[in-house]
Amino acid sequence: MVGSSMVGGRAALDDGADEAPTRMLPNADLLKLREATAPAVPGNDASEVSRAFAAIAMPDMRAGGDTRRELERRVREGAPLAGLQLTGAKLDGAKLPRAILAGIDLSEADLSMADLTGADLSGAKLDGTKLDGAKLDAASLAGATLEFASLRSASLMRANLSGASFPGADLRDADLRGAYPDSALMGADLTGARR
Repeated sequence: MVGSSMVGGRAALDDGADEAPTRMLPNADLLKLREATAPAVPGNDASEVSRAFAAIAMPDMRAGGDTRRELERRVREGAPLAGLQLTGAKLDGAKLPRAILAGIDLSEADLSMADLTGADLSGAKLDGTKLDGAKLDAASLAGATLEFASLRSASLMRANLSGASFPGADLRDADLRGAYPDSALMGADLTGARR
């Protein structure tokens, strides 16, 4: 069975073989390690293991500043982001075009003025998230939940909203031209929105 431990701020991977030496992994490989070991860890909930490895691999996403730059770097490099816990993260002004954030929990996060053009946010949890002035043009929000999210003056031109839910969301003055389908916006405040 594959196991892991922390040694000097780096993850050590023990592949279980008696003669095999323990290998050192840079922090950038921790998410791959998490994916490889999480299902094999007996008695642990995979989501708990996922959160633990994500916390080791990445600074506290709620801290802002360096966190935003770290996430931007990971997106540029195509590093895996699955399983990250970003609830309450301060990512205002982040530049995350074409980021793959599918299924990630961004509840209560601040993504005001963020560039999420062409991002994949399908299945993401964005409840209570602040996206005021954010650019979500051609983004996929398919199956995402945005309950009570704030998207005032956000741009969602040509965004895929299939199966997304917006109950109580604030989309006042948002640009929704070409966003589809319109039916996903039921329950949202669309005062002054361009459609």
